[in-house]
Amino acid sequence: SLDGRIDTTVANLNLNSRPLPKLNLRASYRYDNRDNRTPRAQYLYIAGDSQNQQGVATDRARTNLPFGTKQNLLKLDADYELWRRARLNAGYDYDEIKRTFSEVDRNREQTWRLGFRRSLSETISGGISLAHSNRSGSPYRGNAPYLASYSPQFTGPQAAIGTQFDNHPLLRKFSLADRDRDKVRFSVTLTPVEPVQLQLSADYNRDNYRNSVLGLTDSNSASTTLDASFTLAENITAYAHYTYANINSIQKGREYGIDKVAQATPLDSAKDWLVDANDRIDTAGIGFKIDAITGRLDLGAEYIFSQSLGKIGVMTGPAIVPAGAPLPDLKTRLNGI
Repeated sequence: SLDGRIDTTVANLNLNSRPLPKLNLRASYRYDNRDNRTPRAQYLYIAGDSQNQQGVATDRARTNLPFGTKQNLLKLDADYELWRRARLNAGYDYDEIKRTFSEVDRNREQTWRLGFRRSLSETISGGISLAHSNRSGSPYRGNAPYLASYSPQFTGPQAAIGTQFDNHPLLRKFSLADRDRDKVRFSVTLTPVEPVQLQLSADYNRDNYRNSVLGLTDSNSASTTLDASFTLAENITAYAHYTYANINSIQKGREYGIDKVAQATPLDSAKDWLVDANDRIDTAGIGFKIDAITGRLDLGAEYIFSQSLGKIGVMTGPAIVPAGAPLPDLKTRLNGI
């Protein structure tokens, strides 16, 4: 029996204050501890049906890894009314996550936010927001889980050639790697007549994994959305929306053979390869909602159509045999009711 056990503790604290008539302050703190108390044990496996199972102290032993996390998240926000119908807001986030049996023991991410929103009239309002975040972590030990799971007989000096590591030492998982992130959002809301409301929004995100030699090194995305809602009657609302998204990412890798150690040291190699991926996505929908019986019965229907086109470009170093043909485009089409 695994005897698995995880003790979970979650606490949320919130504070709101209005020290001045035009100033609002908000603070929140979240503590999320997932303490994995599952005991560790060795499990044996057989490489093939014709082979006998061996003892514990062999290269056929694996140990389970009880992954756990502890998060401390602090958020501070302030908004101030500069003049009538114009507000300035600023914020700061501090997010710390500690992990067990992970490539990174601790990640710290700080985010600074700034935004401005103004109503030009009773029918037009708009806003813009900026955010910059910086994530850094403790030293990256890319093969820590690998070494903690396998037996020393498999990974030690006396083991077979080619088992010195699992993932390349220069590879960084994008969810754990050091990262700089920038976000920009712009939105405009228009109410030309009382039953009609239109909203246009645009978003741009940029991620830079500054210390990742191999793996995901850079990504950016941009999207534009148009929403429209129509109040046909007091209890009937119809709506439509359209979004165009463009996502780009760059990933770098390396081809290496049995002699892993010799090929792990240089930052650049003739066997490096690069993937430049681009996805373009169109999504549109239309629907309606009816408040048939107030507080008791709601009715609605929606139709959604989405299509995407993905292109993957591959560039290889001079020491890699090139592929016979480029990768084909990825096409997806979705209809939903």
